[in-house]
This record gives sequence, structure tokens and C-alpha cells, in this order.
Amino acid sequence: MPDHGGVNAILPGLLARLRDEGCDITTVTVPRSDITTKPDKLRDVSALLADQRLVISLGGDGTLLSTARLVAGSGVPVLGLNLKGLGFLTATTADRHAAALDAFFNGTLVIEERRMLSVAYTQGNDTLHPFPFAALNDVAIVRGVPTRMVQLEVLINGEFLTSLEADGLILTTPTGSTAYNLAGGGSIFWPELDVIGITPIMPHALSIRPVIVPGEALIEIRGLTGSRGQPHLSVDGHPVVLQGPCPRVQVTRAAERTLLARLPGTRFGDILREKLVWGGRLRHNGD
Repeated sequence: MPDHGGVNAILPGLLARLRDEGCDITTVTVPRSDITTKPDKLRDVSALLADQRLVISLGGDGTLLSTARLVAGSGVPVLGLNLKGLGFLTATTADRHAAALDAFFNGTLVIEERRMLSVAYTQGNDTLHPFPFAALNDVAIVRGVPTRMVQLEVLINGEFLTSLEADGLILTTPTGSTAYNLAGGGSIFWPELDVIGITPIMPHALSIRPVIVPGEALIEIRGLTGSRGQPHLSVDGHPVVLQGPCPRVQVTRAAERTLLARLPGTRFGDILREKLVWGGRLRHNGD
């Protein structure tokens, strides 16, 4: 959970309810900088959270993404309570926390399994280094120089698909399809689909379009030699500068999964309609 006033407003009531139910409570605050700079500390937190029945994330989608890195693969569900912002992942607003806890204690809280992406990349030579955590939302290869596009090659399962000159490329899970991918013109995927979306960012050629591949596909992105905008890698928003004249990034489905909890009766279509302010159903004569 982050350290801001929204947490302080909801936390006392939340803790009181959990104590009334006889729960053992552990509170964890992990600074964002620790995600990549203090892996040993994160392993200790992950081990602690793996023994819980439910992890409650207080904040926005960014906080939930950080939480997912700590509990992915543990089998412990995460309930995201949205304290601010749009919140596709934290679809349960803070004022409904009592209803969410009721659902948890009476066994009706809905648990969804969300797929993640495993990432490996080169740093100055041809050796692939695994990224320290899997991505719940997306992996992006983006330009490092604002005025220069990057030149990239895309391979699927070792077979050449296309080369492109663009501001970058987004590889998204269904969960992340409503994030950077949506802003970049990509499609929205239903969360239960087993696919990976490939969305170009401002491609120079109009013929380069978003592509959807099976979830088990191995996607390789290569930066072309001589590209004027050295590409950077971003994994769920955490950046890495790709070194060397011809960097490579490999992305495929991760072994880990994240379990997200939501209120019963909350459907993905309802969330889209609310968050994107889509119109309601048209009424016809006689309805």
C-alpha cells in the first residue's frame, strides 16, 4: 500500500473489521524504488505474503501491479481497493470495502486467474538476462531519444513477422489491454483470453497494425543495427536502457499467475462501461 492520505482514511475501519472477524493482520508498505533496487527485501515480503489467505492492495492500479509482483505464483488472491484514478484492476472502490469483506468471509468473492509475461533481454552482448519479475500488464520497447524513432524487427516463434520504424512497440496481456495498449490504439481483450497483443506505437508505415498471437507464442524483438533511437525496455512501467548495437528482447507467457479478487456480480463489460463512460442500452418503443 502507498503512503498517502487515502490509505489513512480507510485503514482504521478496514483493520477494525478484520480484527472483529478474528483475522491475523500483516501490513506492508513497499516503496516503489525497492521494486528493482532491493530484491532481497522483496523476497522476504513475498514469503510473508504467501502465507496469507487474502492480500488487500490499497491505492490505484500501480499499487496493485507492485503487489502482484510480490504474490504472483503464490496462490494468494489480491483484492484491489481503488483510492484514486481510473482503476481497471482496482475496480472495487474504497467505499465498497465492507461489501468486499462480506463477500470474502461468506465465500462469494470471485477469484480470477490472470496471465503474466516473462521477459528476457540482452545487455551489450547476445546473452539473454531474465527480468526479475513477470509483467501483469505489459512490456514496452520504446524510443530513448524523443526526436528519434527506433527500428525494430519482430519474430514469432523464430519466424520473421515484420520490421518497423516507430516510437516503439507494446506487448500486452489481456489484463494490460486497457492500459498503455488502449492508449496506443490496441484492442481490448476479455481477461480470460490466452493471447498476447502486439501494438505498434506511432508506426511510420500505416500498414503496420496491431496483431494478436496465441498466449504460448515466443515473441522476439530486435533493435536494428544503426537505429538512431536507442530502444528502452519497460516492464509494467519499470525501465531498463537496452545496451549494445543490436539489443534483443524475448517475451512469452510466464509460469506465474496473479489471482485477482472482485465483488460478485461485477462483470468486465460493466467495468468497461463505467470506466470508459460508454453509453447505456438504447431504449426502443415497447421496451
